[in-house]
Amino acid sequence: MLKPAHVIVFFSLFLTINTLSEQWDYYYAHSTMQSIAWTILIGMQWWVMVWLDHRIIDFAQTKYPALHRLWRRVLFSYPLMVLTSYICIFLFDFIGVLFIVKGQIRVTEYALIFNFFGSMIISIIILPAFEMLFAQKVSNRIAVENLELKRRNLQGQYDVLKGQVNPHFLFNSLNSLAWLIKKEPQLAITFVDELAYVYRYLLKSNEYDKVTLKEELKFAKAYFQLLQTRFESGIQLETDLPENEEEIFIAPLTLQILIENVVKYNIISAEDPIVIRITYKDGRFVIENNVRKKKSPIQSTKTGLSNIASKYKLLGAPEIEVHENKERFLVKIPILW
Repeated sequence: MLKPAHVIVFFSLFLTINTLSEQWDYYYAHSTMQSIAWTILIGMQWWVMVWLDHRIIDFAQTKYPALHRLWRRVLFSYPLMVLTSYICIFLFDFIGVLFIVKGQIRVTEYALIFNFFGSMIISIIILPAFEMLFAQKVSNRIAVENLELKRRNLQGQYDVLKGQVNPHFLFNSLNSLAWLIKKEPQLAITFVDELAYVYRYLLKSNEYDKVTLKEELKFAKAYFQLLQTRFESGIQLETDLPENEEEIFIAPLTLQILIENVVKYNIISAEDPIVIRITYKDGRFVIENNVRKKKSPIQSTKTGLSNIASKYKLLGAPEIEVHENKERFLVKIPILW
């Protein structure tokens, strides 16, 4: 695979050979030792010059890493490349005349102009080569990131489905159902309907990248009803969302994962209930809750948030925001169109 070092070696050799062949009489009109010294010096000159150009371009690519910011990199790099090349040419010529020829330094107007235009042409030749390498590196990185995001998205969908169908979730749901059948038979029927709807939505959600807010909110409320049947007044849900729910989209299971995390990491009690609020502000869904951390804290892997972040990144949406302190936990989710 082509690397920056290969480009530096290639251009250094090319420019050295070109310089020596064009000015044969000047460099080889003296003794053999002087000719060898000139050859080594010119080789070093072009090596240093191309290496410095690479460092300048590398800094510009770090400062402006996006591929579409090519002109910013060019406008930043090119003047510096011309300047360093111009200085290098004069510096090494000075060293050659002083230590090899041992003559007097003479700087003519012709040399100033010729070396300046030479520096411009050299920079024009070298800059595209390193930009091509940069574009290749970025393209390879994007391809790898896309593959990783797709893998994590699929893994996230599988983990969510597996987490909801696991025996623990089913055991709690059936326990709640058994209690309702004995105490509240009519409510048990509603509970079964909600449970069936939740499982249908979970199975169907893998088919879509995004769903309408209306669909996701309906599912989130159905899921919340299962939790509220279990925890009663210990958990509450408040929503304040725009009326055009059919026109706003959200990644499936987003709200469910965030509600599930609230129950997972907090103490649920009627004396000090957990209140989950879902609102809409500045083009983002805001999901927040008061924090009542469990005394024996569960080791957080942040898998749920990581899966949501990966899914939105895969869809080309802005990054999610997470804000947390001792009193509140807040997540901002971008809307999808």
